[in-house]
Amino acid sequence: MKKPTIISVDLACRDYSDIGIAVLSGPSDKIAVELVKPAQYHLTGEPSATDLADRLKQLCYERKSQVLIIDGPQAWKEADNGLEHCRCCERKLNTPAKTGLPYCVKPRSYKRFVSFSVEVFNELQKNGFRLLQGENDYPAKNEVLALESFPLAAWKELKIIPLLAKTKATNADINECLERLKCIYPLNISDLSTPSHDELQAIVMGIAGISFLQRDTAGYKLTGKPPVEIDGIKREGFIIIPTHAQR
Repeated sequence: MKKPTIISVDLACRDYSDIGIAVLSGPSDKIAVELVKPAQYHLTGEPSATDLADRLKQLCYERKSQVLIIDGPQAWKEADNGLEHCRCCERKLNTPAKTGLPYCVKPRSYKRFVSFSVEVFNELQKNGFRLLQGENDYPAKNEVLALESFPLAAWKELKIIPLLAKTKATNADINECLERLKCIYPLNISDLSTPSHDELQAIVMGIAGISFLQRDTAGYKLTGKPPVEIDGIKREGFIIIPTHAQR
């Protein structure tokens, strides 16, 4: 039986060098990690949603991954979800960015990132990726699911003091979070180097994907509601994070 493999991406919208990409291969009690630089796929400068989606599709094909996890909103708010400014998953996990009705974002400083993230998910769907519809919605053969995650919630769920923001985190902070994560999951990072801030965020999110592919419901949890399309625009969606329950 082949090992479950997933691709996890810590997204950025200003420069490809700020995007962290990790390839994780299970099982969850022995996870191999490969770090991939965007430049390896000729991605440099300001990110393009179309180009990034194309390269991520290529990477999933090369690594035979059926799950792609991205740190960023997949859709906009549904008008009648009972909330004023955000999606249900964002309210429950208290995300800093609130994705409102189409093209409305609070605070406004997140608008560029949120809009770019939604655009990436849209491009992935044009490339044949599918959004997660709920519990027990596992990928069929030759299918890839595009999932949304939130690293801050992942750290908290695993009972690890979250990694500081990139502008504040030192190398010592990154090393400390990595070592604490290794106390829970035996990670084997292929190049034996310390991941960057962005790559470590991708790793902690990606762990949920391994449990998901193994159908180990004690190893991940979903928050939110199924994505729907209204007037040609996707709304709502789930956020997946690893859970401490089985640990």
